[in-house]
Amino acid sequence: MLLAKDQWGNLVLASEYQYQTRRKLYCPGCSQKVIFKCGIEKIPHFAHCKNQDCQHFSEGETKEHLEGKQLLKKLLPADTQVEAYLPSLAQRPDLLWRNLAIEFQCSPLSRQRFTARTQNYLEHNYHPWWIVGQRFFPNKICSQLAKGCLQDSPVGPVLWGLDVGKGEILFFHSFDWHYQFGMSYEVKKGNAPLFDELFWLTQKVKTPASDWVWWQYQRILQMKLFRKEQSILQLQGLGYCHYINLLDLPQWCYGPSCHQFLLQEKILLLRGLFLKVRNFEGWFSLVLQIMDWPYLLVDQKQVLNDVFTECQRLYKRNQSRGTRKF
Repeated sequence: MLLAKDQWGNLVLASEYQYQTRRKLYCPGCSQKVIFKCGIEKIPHFAHCKNQDCQHFSEGETKEHLEGKQLLKKLLPADTQVEAYLPSLAQRPDLLWRNLAIEFQCSPLSRQRFTARTQNYLEHNYHPWWIVGQRFFPNKICSQLAKGCLQDSPVGPVLWGLDVGKGEILFFHSFDWHYQFGMSYEVKKGNAPLFDELFWLTQKVKTPASDWVWWQYQRILQMKLFRKEQSILQLQGLGYCHYINLLDLPQWCYGPSCHQFLLQEKILLLRGLFLKVRNFEGWFSLVLQIMDWPYLLVDQKQVLNDVFTECQRLYKRNQSRGTRKF
């Protein structure tokens, strides 16, 4: 932790603490004794004495986490608080600026704990801003934690990262997914877009992928089922419960979608359900019963509304063309 409390109740920053004063130090959260540490590997910080249990601060903070909090403090507005305790939530974000609770996550975190912390912020009118460390930067896949940290924006889901070594904020955007090439995205580096240019990109109209061939996609799905890939088998199992065969849908169902990155192959099931239930409320209710939603900071109903509208448009267009299986 970067913040401690002395015997008079004054808050002390580790970077400003003078060890020779020999003040008694306590954890601002649990009020147990802490010690000052200043070594070669990690920046100055405070740590609990051994065998102490604290619900507000985790022990063994990594070098990346300690330095990341310090770096973010410099990049954020001057009135940003480090490790500010929120009594009504019994939570302590890494940094707090007004109602923006900033969490720098560079270590694994269970989905249950991540969900509980995020929902707690939202229920108390704080906006959680999760920033991921290097191990959770997206590559060919997006980890479960990174999916949870995705946020809505005018340009679709975005992810914020912090490269502590280079002292840079990373802004991942324009996420997409292709049945052959997997995930793709763009990234902007630097510290300019933090606040004044938070959403510096203009709204883009998503266009269908030119290299997307419906029958190739169908064939790849067939191969995944043949290899018994668990994710596809589970999806096909859900489909069978509603008399939907993922390999026997109308041709338009195998085309790209406006939310392909978020839903990937699940789009097939949603389109199959549309063929069964063509009013939004009924379809939406059915989807909620069977589909998991790991993107806590992305508006699920808005995404599904877009998907339903897309289904209507594609269905009508192909029906007017007289395509078979309609």
